[in-house]
Amino acid sequence: MGGAIIRPALFYRKGKEDKMTEVNYSVYSMMQTGKPLKSYRKTINAKLLVRVLNSFSGEPEEVILKGPNDRPDAIVDIWEEKQMAFFLRANKVALERGLLLAFEKPGNFEEIILEKFANATDEELTELVNKPFFLFQSELQTITSKAVLGRVLTIARELDKSDKWQSHILARLSEVQGSEV
Repeated sequence: MGGAIIRPALFYRKGKEDKMTEVNYSVYSMMQTGKPLKSYRKTINAKLLVRVLNSFSGEPEEVILKGPNDRPDAIVDIWEEKQMAFFLRANKVALERGLLLAFEKPGNFEEIILEKFANATDEELTELVNKPFFLFQSELQTITSKAVLGRVLTIARELDKSDKWQSHILARLSEVQGSEV
């Protein structure tokens, strides 16, 4: 048995017997094609519970923001003024403490692909470092995260890889750091 099927155009209200209500089509259209009124992202490396107003039902609900701070799971979108007023009032403490910040999504935000080694375990990175040098060098060029490169460098040092390996990792790290400036 699967979960409930949610239809975007119609929904059933709790406690109302088979009474269907139409969805605000302008909000639904904006969700499919446009940018939200405002987006907020969490600033901590922990899960954060926020309260939002459901655009379709008009009911308050809780959303848990999780994962890295630049991923879609860590961001909540506000689509209309009524939602914005509720969000600001319900999450006042989190906003005042800096746990939530307004966030401007880049145009290609939904197309950003998670880096191959972003969630790699130490064992997977050890496998990477133990690959033949040319394969390692090729894979190294795909890494764009300073944190992952730092982990790769630490593992290479722990495995007593030659200066040639470590210098390539350091060169890639400085290349990535230089591109951020």
